[in-house]
Amino acid sequence: MTTSWTTPAVSAGFDAYDDYVETRLAYTPLVNDLRTTCGREAIVLDYGCGSGKVSRRLLDAEAAAQVVGVDISTDMITLAQVQSPQPAARFHTIDSGHVPYPDDTFDAVVCCFVFINVPTREELRAIARELARVLTPTGTLFIVDSNPAATGIPFPTFRSGEPGRCYRDGDERRVSLQIPGTGVLELVDRHWFISTYEAVLNEAGFTVDQVTDRGAQSVEDVGMQSPIDHPPFMQITAHLAAASESAIGAGQMTCRRSYPKPATLAAVVWEGRVLLIRRAHMPDAGRWAFPGGKIELGETLTVATVRELAEETGVHATPGDVFDAVDVIDADHDLHYVLIAVLCRWERGELVSGDDALEAAWFTLEDMDAIPVAQTFDVRAIAETALELEREQQERPK
Repeated sequence: MTTSWTTPAVSAGFDAYDDYVETRLAYTPLVNDLRTTCGREAIVLDYGCGSGKVSRRLLDAEAAAQVVGVDISTDMITLAQVQSPQPAARFHTIDSGHVPYPDDTFDAVVCCFVFINVPTREELRAIARELARVLTPTGTLFIVDSNPAATGIPFPTFRSGEPGRCYRDGDERRVSLQIPGTGVLELVDRHWFISTYEAVLNEAGFTVDQVTDRGAQSVEDVGMQSPIDHPPFMQITAHLAAASESAIGAGQMTCRRSYPKPATLAAVVWEGRVLLIRRAHMPDAGRWAFPGGKIELGETLTVATVRELAEETGVHATPGDVFDAVDVIDADHDLHYVLIAVLCRWERGELVSGDDALEAAWFTLEDMDAIPVAQTFDVRAIAETALELEREQQERPK
């Protein structure tokens, strides 16, 4: 069961946690982005404020004129009130999914490490709807959370999830926080896919502007001895969709242009077979194609390939060479993707369909003749090339 944040021991332990990794890699960029986007006179809601650490950072950096922090934990709010004596800071206890303020009150909302502690999609939807209600039409929502691609990877002060385990959307995930002088605080949160964040926000009336990885530029930033392949945090920035449409209608934006979206295609080969998924969404809904998906802003092609593959199939693989690129155009649904094919070699993992995959299975070329494959590009041709490249690599002298 997800950790109860209303427990005094959890509140005290989390407040004692030294969040210097989060400060360096996540909170500092957040403060800079908020100040740049909203200006120093912004009135900001810190939803899920805990003991007020982020609220204090915003005021200390003059990134807001006033911050209102709300949290479901009375103990957390008491700590915030004691530790944040600034007149511009106010703190209140709330019920989850409720903000005791009128519509259109806040110029910005920050929501740090909250969604991962929400146990159900319905509660996520309720929170998103409430944040949309209290945000001004031209305001900005900033979400900072654990990067699902870094699940199971140990960092100097924390680890989210167990190494080697594949998590499905909504799975419980054990978290270990190193508390200075006292040991380890064990928590349980939820593993939510990025697509779940986007879907919940879209349902609430938000348009997601970007999803940005937050990671170290050098290992010295966070005291690690080896390179960081998976940034530990992510930041989602969103605006109200109605505001964007109003701006267009008022002539503030003269045009909206759509461009093909780059996406990754993971061609995983194992024992003469390729891994395919049966797609849940358009294009090619209900048909078999390769796992893959959109490349997020700031994400490398190989990181996106590994992430999408794990999210959709539960398989972990080593990415190799790029060997093809194909257009996927679905004019009926206004979709155009450029799929970049990456040859991958299976490492570990049992097949578990997730994200936008209804099923996942291994197929030979002969097997593919008996299944409905995607119609927007030549799945079999990609499979033939991937199998041939894998054979050539196996035959090369060591």
